[in-house]
Formats: sequence, C-alpha cells, structure tokens
Amino acid sequence: MNIQIRQGLLNSIRFKLVIGVLIFLIPFIILLAYNNFYAVNVVRNRVADSNKSIVALCMKQINNNLAEMDKYLADLAGTDTDFSIIESYPDEDHSVLATIRLKNKISKDILLYKSIDALFIYSIPKQEFIFATNSSDSSGGLKDPDTSIINIIKSNLNPNSFFAEGWLVKKVGGEFYLLRLLKRSNTYVGGWVKADKLLTQQYGSNLNENSIFVFVTEQGEAMNYSKLVHQNGIDLNQALEKYYLTGDKNKFLVVGEKSEEGNFSMAAVTPDSKILSGFPYIQIVLIFIAAATIVLMPVYLLILRKTVVLPLNSILSTMKRIRKGNLDVRIQPVKTSEEFQILNETFNDMVTQIQNLKIDIYEEKISRQRAELEHLQLQVKPHFFLNTLNIMNTLARAKNYELLQEMSLCLVEYFRYMFRSNTAFVFLKDELRHVKNYLRIQELRFPKSLNTEFLIPEFLLETPIPPLIIHTFVENTIKYSVTLDDPIQLSIRIDFDESKTKGGIKITIRDTGKGFTEDILMKIKTGQKIIDEQGEHIGIRNVQRRLMILYNGQADFSCRNEEYGGAVVEMLIPLNT
Repeated sequence: MNIQIRQGLLNSIRFKLVIGVLIFLIPFIILLAYNNFYAVNVVRNRVADSNKSIVALCMKQINNNLAEMDKYLADLAGTDTDFSIIESYPDEDHSVLATIRLKNKISKDILLYKSIDALFIYSIPKQEFIFATNSSDSSGGLKDPDTSIINIIKSNLNPNSFFAEGWLVKKVGGEFYLLRLLKRSNTYVGGWVKADKLLTQQYGSNLNENSIFVFVTEQGEAMNYSKLVHQNGIDLNQALEKYYLTGDKNKFLVVGEKSEEGNFSMAAVTPDSKILSGFPYIQIVLIFIAAATIVLMPVYLLILRKTVVLPLNSILSTMKRIRKGNLDVRIQPVKTSEEFQILNETFNDMVTQIQNLKIDIYEEKISRQRAELEHLQLQVKPHFFLNTLNIMNTLARAKNYELLQEMSLCLVEYFRYMFRSNTAFVFLKDELRHVKNYLRIQELRFPKSLNTEFLIPEFLLETPIPPLIIHTFVENTIKYSVTLDDPIQLSIRIDFDESKTKGGIKITIRDTGKGFTEDILMKIKTGQKIIDEQGEHIGIRNVQRRLMILYNGQADFSCRNEEYGGAVVEMLIPLNT
C-alpha cells in the first residue's frame, strides 16, 4: 500500500512541476538576489561617498565664509572709531556723523562679502537701526528687517551669549535665516543670510543634478526644500555622518555634515531610484541569467511537454469539439500522470451524464419560461380592467352621456386589443394604436391636462414587439403624474438602433411629471418588487421579466429622472425575436 502511494506521489504532476521549478529556477533566483543586493550596496556606498565629499567641500567653504564674516564683525565692533563714538554717545552732532560714516562703511564693505545678504548695527540707547544689503532687494531678503532683528535681540535672555553661540538659525516669516550677533556694551553688530542662498551664491544651482542639498536645523527641520522633504516623509533628524535611507513611498539616500560655525547641518538627499537607474552591473547579471535560462529551458520544456502539455492538449481538443455541440467524443485513455488519468475518467463520465440530461433540462426550462410568461401577461389584465371600471363609474356619476358613449367605443377597441394580448408579440403599429386609444380615454377624463407627442418612423411600424410594454408606462404617467393643476407633456420616441446584433429599436417614453423616487429607481435597477403605501406595483417589474424571457437577456431596460423633473423610460430591444 505504501509503495503504491509513493509511486502515485512520484508520478503526480504536482511533484514533477515542483521538482522541475526547484532544480532550474532556485539557483538563478539565489544568484540574482545576491548580485542585486551586493550591487545595490556598492552603488549606494559610492554615491554616499561622493555626496559626502561634496557636502564636506561645500560646508568647508561656507564655514570659511562665515568665519571670515565673524572676524569682520569682531573687528568692526572692537576697533572702529565710529563704533566707539556712537557707543560712548559724546554729543548729538558727533554721533550723527559717526552713524553716517558707519552706514557708508558697511554699505561699501558688504560688497566684499558675497555670501552675506545684509549687515546691520543697532544702538539700544538711540534706538537706531542701520543696515546695508548685498542685493537688489532693499530689505536684504528679510521682511521688515529692523523689527525682526530687534525682536530676536529682545527674545534672548542672555545677550552676552551671542558671541559663543556662533551663527544662529532663525525662522522669520516662514523662511529660515542664519543670523550672527555681536554685542558691545549697548550696541549690536551683526549680519544675516537666507538659508536657501548659502549654496547658490557660492556654487550656483547645478551642484549635482541627481541630488538636492538641504540645510537642516538641530531639530531635523529642513531650512530649504521643505515642501519636498515633507511630501516624501524624509527624516532628517538622524546622524548625518553615515548614510541612511528614509522616505515614505519613495526611498532617499541621506548623508551630511554638521557646521562648525553654527547650529545647523548640511545634507545631500538623493532619490534611491536615480542611484540604481541604468546600473550596468545589474544588466550584465540579468543578461547572464537570461542566457543560462535559455540554455536550460529546452530541457525543461521537453519534460514539461511530455508530462503536462500533451495530456492537456488531448483534453483541450476534446473540450473544443464538445463546445461545438458534439457530445459523442471522449478523451482517449493514454499513459500519463495520475492526476490526468483521474481527470480524463471523470470528464468522460460527466459528458455522458450531460448528454443524457441536456434535452430534459432544456425542455423543462422552456416549459417553465412559457408558464412564467403567460402568468406575467395575465397579471396585467385585471390591473387595466379595474382602472377602466373606475373611469366609467366617474363618467356615469357625472351624467356625461356623450363622453360616456365616446368612451364606450374607445373601450371596445381597448378590450379588443387586451383580449388578443395573450400572444407573445404584436406589431408596433397595433401597440401604438392601442396607446393612442387609451390616451383618448384619458383626454376625455382629464381635458387640457395632457399633451402627447409621437415620433416614430414609418418603416418601424411593422416591427414585432411584446404587447403592453409601451402602454404600461403611459398608464403610469396618467396614474402618478396627471393632475388638474398643470398639464403634463408625454413624449413617445422610437428610433432604429444599430448597437444590437442585426439591429434593434430604441423606445423612449418621457413625461414632465414628478418622476421616480430614489427608492423606486433603486428597486427597478436591482429588479426588486416595488411596494409603497399604495400597495405593490406589478407593471414595471412585469415588463422587465417579459423582456428578459422573450429576448433571453439581450434587451436593455432603464429608468431615470430628468435633470429638471420628469421620468424617462428607455427600452432597447433587438429585432430578432
């Protein structure tokens, strides 16, 4: 018994496929994964080293510029005689002249320091703020500079600490600035530069086309490119000395260096997708794997053909012949895998059972559909009959015998049509004649409350359609929309439609009434019964079911409301009945 089970397992298609895939694909997958992992790490390390070098070079130059500016500010505060004059405040005339000379001096000196946006001097006793800018912008890129700088000075509880703190990162008006402050007695001297200009002033905007260079605060907040950093979820609050990957959906390689002159850092941010794009080593590995697969694949295909393809072809060939209606064919027994042997035997037994049951099931289905169609058509007649009696009763009470006589003649035609409507199809012209006769009855009942319009080409009048499918919705319009207040416009339009096989006709019934409720539209769409406070409405569901049975699901039916009020019913039925 165990030997038979073992032989069945070894002969199974599952075992053969699994072993084949393992033998031929696993080594290639392992090799591909290893080479890909190794290559990616090598590339990332090289890009990180390159970016680290660029950042170090840029940061060194920035530090040198800031240090040079530091020295200038210290000399200005410590040795300039005019600075001493406004500091000692001897008299008004000397102080004003000293202020003018200082203004001219810093305006001339700032031209020598291209990396700085502005220089300023602020005297607390005189409440005087003078500054000079290094750009066409008179404010030096800082909105309301005197107020902003004074507020920063006042916010520091320990003004003497400015010298030790170096260049400070300050956010003013949503923009980041590097600010340097030196204090001598009651007078401040300093300068500022906008963070996003630190690189462009020195290197321009094309430092590295694949990377962006971001200045980062001590709290890990981006001083430039903040929108890009935020949108991609880039974390800059990590140690920047060694590279790391960050980002939400897309990964970015980040490496950087801290400034020696201030409380900020500089980081190079590179999309990981650009790092790995077009890497030749990966392409070489893939070519090698593809070549090895091509060489070994014919061997695997020969085995696969014998164990899987040929048995499947035999099954498919038989199934195609059965699909064409030939139920006498069977799958020929061949020596193959255990699964295919069981499948062939089961399939042959199933086809035999289908062949025996097909005729009985088909005839039973036809009989059931005929019975349902007859039941649906019989449902309509009591519905119309009760409405007719109500109309005659109303005219008799009004003693309007002339209208009653005319209506009687109309009702004769009406019931003559109704008694022949047990047939599956009638000509379109007969259905329209019946509808017009019915509308005449309603016009006698509701004078000046109904306007009708018929748009039907003559070549369609001989087209066979199911009886009462137009009348049902005309009656619904009369029942639910016609009032004595405002006249209702009823339009019946029939056109030839080429979207159906061998053509079809499109019937559109439109009125200007109150339309369908959302609940009824949902029930019509899902084919549910329509029941409200007035009871069950069988008309619409009746038409849906008859169209589905008579046209075998090829007819289309839809209801909707117009944008400005009114109901629209559309039926698209094929000409082939």
